[in-house]
Amino acid sequence: MPAIPTRPNRSGGGGYELAAEGAYYAKLLHAAERAGRIGRFPYDTCRPVDTAWDLGVDDYTAIWFVQDNGKAVFAIDYYEVGNEGAEQIVAQALPELNPDTREAAARLIELGRVAPYRYGRHFLPHDVKVREWGQGAKQRSLTLMGLGVKPLHVGVRTKPADRINAVRRLLPICHFNNTGRVQRGLSRLRRYARKWNDGMQSYTSPRHDINSHGADAFGEYAVNCRVALAAGRGPPVARPPSGQVVLEGPPDPRPTRRIRL
Repeated sequence: MPAIPTRPNRSGGGGYELAAEGAYYAKLLHAAERAGRIGRFPYDTCRPVDTAWDLGVDDYTAIWFVQDNGKAVFAIDYYEVGNEGAEQIVAQALPELNPDTREAAARLIELGRVAPYRYGRHFLPHDVKVREWGQGAKQRSLTLMGLGVKPLHVGVRTKPADRINAVRRLLPICHFNNTGRVQRGLSRLRRYARKWNDGMQSYTSPRHDINSHGADAFGEYAVNCRVALAAGRGPPVARPPSGQVVLEGPPDPRPTRRIRL
């Protein structure tokens, strides 16, 4: 398992000590590994794939690809990229939406997707409606819907603690497909941690770093999904905030085509 974030060892003797209490999800993910919930959990063609995003302007955009059966969650893929625009991100991460079927098929092979994903909901943070992306100063929501990413489920502004608690409630029923990209996403979750304050000698708010984008994207899913925990497995996952907005988007003028690999 990747190293848990560390803080300076104040017990004397120098060096560093593991600080599991500083990492929000490391113990829960270690439990998932022991329980066999990190393994072969590929795309189920009978179920739609939901996506959950964290949007970066000058840094990373992170996307989780998730399926659920109402009682369990399966993270089948993960994608992150830095300093790219919407068109590049959608073409690279969601090639099934590319109207150029040759380009889409080639990219699917690069990603190792045996079958094209059939998408369901796309969970986006609240700022997708206000932050600009690309030329023309268009809202990101309009840009994404114009690229076929719809319907958008736009969440309300939430406190970091709400997202963290939602993820903690969800992780005991999560399964992770053991691929290179998902392992990168798991590394982000494992290393998402609180900041250490030397003056206060305590942990404070979440650290904003390369790991926070993947963690925030997963938190967006955890806060807004409607997955119920199996009986006896813990408290129910919080229902989506009442202020969540669903943007269906304009009708897609492009013909629907089946991508053949």
